[in-house]
Amino acid sequence: MQIQMTAPIDKNTETVDAPLKVILTSTQPLVQLNEQCKDLDVDVEWIQLDQEIGEGFTFPILKSAFDHAVQSKADLVVAVDEERNLFAIGTRKDLNGGFLLLNVHQIILILSKLLLENHKGMELHRSLLIAQGVDILFKADGLPVKIYGDLPSPVTSSPAFADIPEGALVVSENQEIVVKGQKDSMAYFLGRIFNESKKLKTQDKTLFNILIDIYKLHGHQQVKLLSASREETTQRQFYTKIFEKLRKKTPKLIGMDEITGVEDYENGTIKNAISGRVVNAELPFATAILVHLNSQTRFLMYPKDDKVYFLFDATVKVMTTAGLGDVNKQFNARIFKLVNEINRLG
Repeated sequence: MQIQMTAPIDKNTETVDAPLKVILTSTQPLVQLNEQCKDLDVDVEWIQLDQEIGEGFTFPILKSAFDHAVQSKADLVVAVDEERNLFAIGTRKDLNGGFLLLNVHQIILILSKLLLENHKGMELHRSLLIAQGVDILFKADGLPVKIYGDLPSPVTSSPAFADIPEGALVVSENQEIVVKGQKDSMAYFLGRIFNESKKLKTQDKTLFNILIDIYKLHGHQQVKLLSASREETTQRQFYTKIFEKLRKKTPKLIGMDEITGVEDYENGTIKNAISGRVVNAELPFATAILVHLNSQTRFLMYPKDDKVYFLFDATVKVMTTAGLGDVNKQFNARIFKLVNEINRLG
């Protein structure tokens, strides 16, 4: 499928007469993006980011932008890293509520829902280090989802990118999001986000309501991505020992959690840890394993370059905003304990 998009900002979606105030922040002025946003009748104010972004957007790094957004009664905060083609979004939980910094997995969920409303044949091509929660939106419409063990940024320079079809949504392991064939994906995405936010505001809603609707329908996938250095020989040996123990001599328990299965992406196998049965499977190639626990929690362990990545996820049913806060606290506490137990294997 090929999507024809001539304008960097999508103006084809319906617009409504609802003032939307957006705080744009970055280390350098965003002249072109700022003008494109104004074309959408959005009240945009740019402020300079007073800290280096580092490895990613965090609330402490963006604190000055959020403080300004509260003072100026803005609706959205958008942080941009032009050099790495990354962006982050902060939305209010309700029109007068506090701000929530969306993680990349939540942003992809919202974008996918909006994009699939107009592009019925869109495919999803994502890195193994991007949570699988978004897959269900595409699979629900019978659309292809392809996962890559190696899909670095800049994604357009990745060897795999040449074989990805035009019009596909692509998400790299570095959390870069593009639509193949779209000249300026970031501007296009933000145009969709702003137009949708304007509509939601007339209904006394925010982007957070889209997330809640998705969670009610498909469940809330809690996600935590952690990484640790393995530059030193001792660090590499430590994590190699853990990796091989989980893969080859799988223990019955990690702490109080029973291990029920292990997917081995390097060998293309799935092990039933209870019966010991191993079957071949079509998995993306990567030196990684996915460990399933009886608590409905999973974690991906992926030693890559000078780091080892741990991607934890668990899906729960959430029916209220208040309930979302409770389950997130419980999930974070569970992951803290799991990390300690995983380290014990080394």
